[in-house]
Amino acid sequence: MMTGVNLFIIITSILAVVHSEYNITTYDLNPGIHFEHLGELRFFNNKWKLVTFVELENISNKLLSLKNYRKYTTDLCNNENAQYHYYICQLFLKSSKYTFEKIEKELEVLHELIGHSHLSESRQKRGWFNIVGKATKVLFGVLDEEDAKYYNDKISQMNKDETSVLQLLKEQTKIVQSTIINFNNTIGTLDFNENLLKNNIKKISDELSKVKENFHFLYIKTGIEEHVTILNMMLNQLQLEIMTITNAILVARKGVLHPSILTPLRLINELKDVSESLPHGLEFPVPLDPLNANLILNVIELQVYFENKRLIYIINIPLIETNLFYIYKISPFPKLMSNNQFILIQPSSKYIAIDESKQQFITLSEIEFNTCLKIIENKFICKQQKPVSLAHLADNCEVKLLQFTNIIPDICDKRIIQSDRAIFIQLQTSNTWLFAVPHPETLTISCNNKKNHVDVILKNCGSVTIGKQCKAYSASSMLIPHGNTVQSNISSDFIPPFDISDNCCERIKEEKINISEIFLNEHYRKLTKHIPELNVASHKLEDIEKLGDEILKGNL
Repeated sequence: MMTGVNLFIIITSILAVVHSEYNITTYDLNPGIHFEHLGELRFFNNKWKLVTFVELENISNKLLSLKNYRKYTTDLCNNENAQYHYYICQLFLKSSKYTFEKIEKELEVLHELIGHSHLSESRQKRGWFNIVGKATKVLFGVLDEEDAKYYNDKISQMNKDETSVLQLLKEQTKIVQSTIINFNNTIGTLDFNENLLKNNIKKISDELSKVKENFHFLYIKTGIEEHVTILNMMLNQLQLEIMTITNAILVARKGVLHPSILTPLRLINELKDVSESLPHGLEFPVPLDPLNANLILNVIELQVYFENKRLIYIINIPLIETNLFYIYKISPFPKLMSNNQFILIQPSSKYIAIDESKQQFITLSEIEFNTCLKIIENKFICKQQKPVSLAHLADNCEVKLLQFTNIIPDICDKRIIQSDRAIFIQLQTSNTWLFAVPHPETLTISCNNKKNHVDVILKNCGSVTIGKQCKAYSASSMLIPHGNTVQSNISSDFIPPFDISDNCCERIKEEKINISEIFLNEHYRKLTKHIPELNVASHKLEDIEKLGDEILKGNL
């Protein structure tokens, strides 16, 4: 039995002109509607939360500590016996003064980024972030104040218990420490360096206290050089940490997770740890493999806020349903009837997602589809905003057409339009346009890598595909390729295997109603090539038939 998208491959062309730069296909059958296959889609209603944080108070602690060590170093350098090595001290004192000034400015920028104005003169004594207190400042996303306080309290509990992970399975939440190089993660290194500084200061101080004839110049020189090197290294580390946090906040304001906060690989590993705890029937959007670490970043949603001297990230990962749908973009496809009169089926929705059995479906508007998240080019996940409909209980034209009927269902909205110009409808995932022309029309194709242009004749209806380096010109339109095209191994667009002119308009044909006699006002006569205007400029077939009755009765 045939299943899946392979079932949707229908060939309706009788003539195809294939060239390396373009492809023109003329359709023998045109059902008045076209289904462009965009890929696979799964819906989600639940999310897993991964919470991580950075303790910003530690920055001010570290800065204060380094300032104290610089003061001790200055006192050592001012010792009379240290004057023999003053060039080392002078260089350090000058460079470190500049570095401290730069760090102060960068901290001021960081403070402004979290949404607070310049601090008062007392900020040095109180600490850079102590003044904030328990105020909550949301930097990105929408967050309830109660939720913000809840996570902050859980983090405080985690720190109190001296644990690095806290699982809240009932809330589908996991709290972990950030991977950023901050005070907490480098506490061992900081202690080690501080001990070195303390020991060096004591040794140098003891040596300098000796009388000039007894102290060792080389020992003092080596000690001062080592001391200055360690202090400079710690200053550079602090400056790098501030810059990293600043960059993380800047990209977070755009909804991007900075790898210093949580690397993609660690994100995958953290999700692996909770995968067995997910509710039944739900799963993460991508396989939790290191090769997919970059893909998970395409679907996460961030909430970032500052509270109680902490920068807190809530990373929301969708939990998708296992039921697979295929997503189609639906376009009306005009078919020429006579002269400049076209007939088409007006879709009831812009997009439709239908399962493999074609028994369940959900319609989506353009706004709803644009909120979907793209994992890769042909795989989407969407927040479910409507209930799933059952095909056998729903009167939906598009669903019945996808179920391979050979006639147009009565519920379909058939419309007639009038246009004396070619109509072009661009597909979403390729540089292909559907076309319908009232009479043979020349299309001129010009490519950047070709000196001469090519003229082709468009007849009736079909599709035209042009290369990225080309443009095409008709009497009233210019076709310009876009860059977000998708290359597929098979064509899975669906075109119902019948012609709309053979399945409608029987009364018009039988009673020989002349459509041209039916009044079309100036608004309708000015129809252009754009899809939205096909809806505005079309007349329902039932209205045409009613007007035809009036004409036959002589009332018009």
